[in-house]
Amino acid sequence: MSQNRTKKTVDLVLNEFIPGCKEIDGGYAFNSTTDLTFDNEASVLRYLEDAKTEKGTIHWSKKEDNFDSIMIGAYFTSDGQLILGLTVSANGYREQKYLKELKGILGSDIGVISYSQFLEFDNGEDFKNKYSLQHK
Repeated sequence: MSQNRTKKTVDLVLNEFIPGCKEIDGGYAFNSTTDLTFDNEASVLRYLEDAKTEKGTIHWSKKEDNFDSIMIGAYFTSDGQLILGLTVSANGYREQKYLKELKGILGSDIGVISYSQFLEFDNGEDFKNKYSLQHK
């Protein structure tokens, strides 16, 4: 959890963990209580920074030069907080390292690690072969 609900904080985390990631392009996934539209990522982040009761979630990822498959999530809450999350390819110690780094950047003593199993497949046929009910 961040001490600051700011675009600057989001940028700091992005630059630390996935430097050079591309700006998200439209499809801003948040529940706006207004009919506003946004021209770019910076404008939606500034809006969420200023509109303290507005909820919003934005995710970033980067395919190249991202060995640990890091993805960033910025969760703007309706009570004026900003929670930043990292998704990484876990190996038992890597996630602890990243959580410590993230909490340090944010000046926070609150954080959690949770685990999800990502699907692994090469194509549709591989998916069917691995995950079909016939292959339990």
